[in-house]
Amino acid sequence: MKIEYDNEFVCNNHSASNERADIFIAKAMNISRTKATDIIRERLAYKNEQVIDKSSTIILFGDTVKIAKPYKRKIKKKIDLNLKVIYENDDFIVIDKPPFISCHESNNMDSSYTIADWIIDNDIWKDELSDIERAGIVHRLDKNTSGVLLIAKSFKTQESLMDLFKNRKVKKQYDAITTGRIQQQGIIKYKITRNPLNPTKMTHSIGSGKDAETEYVLIKAYNKYNHVHFFPKTGRTHQIRVHTSAIGSPILGDEVYGAQSNLINRHALHASSIEFSLDGNKYNFRSEIPNDILNLIKK
Repeated sequence: MKIEYDNEFVCNNHSASNERADIFIAKAMNISRTKATDIIRERLAYKNEQVIDKSSTIILFGDTVKIAKPYKRKIKKKIDLNLKVIYENDDFIVIDKPPFISCHESNNMDSSYTIADWIIDNDIWKDELSDIERAGIVHRLDKNTSGVLLIAKSFKTQESLMDLFKNRKVKKQYDAITTGRIQQQGIIKYKITRNPLNPTKMTHSIGSGKDAETEYVLIKAYNKYNHVHFFPKTGRTHQIRVHTSAIGSPILGDEVYGAQSNLINRHALHASSIEFSLDGNKYNFRSEIPNDILNLIKK
């Protein structure tokens, strides 16, 4: 999503070079250092197009500093998504995301009601926003994927949780139904990159792309499909869907990386659990397998 800016400053004075970002912004905007710190904390300040996440960030001669406008949402009718809240405290909330709802807008033309809209409408997010994609969603589930979704309530918590994901300190389990043959267990390590022929899709790669790793265990093989547990070690876009397609066992009902199915009206992928530690506390949250998938594995 394109970010709009209120102010732009270029450090073209050697005397201002090597200053902290909060001091530079306070002087440039003629505001207090406290207000400048608030702007940085709310992630509205950018240095050379990259968000400034610390007041101590040094501004060098020639750097461009921009201050983003607080986010203004499109006018949308508030919808009661009837989401199940699994857990909530002062720092974050865990919900059971149903399928067919996007976490955020897919593009500027997207007017559908999203999880991010629900977060704002229910006053879950505490800080100012420069765009709706930052409304506390620290990891994303595809529109048709259901299950456990972790949402921060502030930038401070969001940064802490995102660090856990970045450093692979979050354990995730997915339940899925795949087609074709799959081994009893394994680890898929194909890299993932944007499909050059279709930028809305991802593809697997041996050479270029971002490292991706998915561990899996076959729970039960049925006549035409399999019940599999997946444990993604990384969090690339469409990772499980791309990896299963790459090994010839795509997710049932995945019309992007596999094929439609008359057994289910979405891809059969569910985020079953998430486990992590934050501020010395251990958390483990689970979501029950929804009926459209459960009915397949009960047969």
